Amino acid sequence: MTPRSGEVWLADLGLAAKTRPVVVVSRHDPDPPRALVLYVPLTIKP
Repeated sequence: MTPRSGEVWLADLGLAAKTRPVVVVSRHDPDPPRALVLYVPLTIKP
């Protein structure tokens, strides 16, 4: 699995949240120094 910027994935956000869709916002790096992905949860609540 290789998340790319702009894709929508389902993610388990832990005890405080549920499984929610998230948008991947990190840039694609073909040779990353570590496995790190930045995402933004999608929700209708502010």
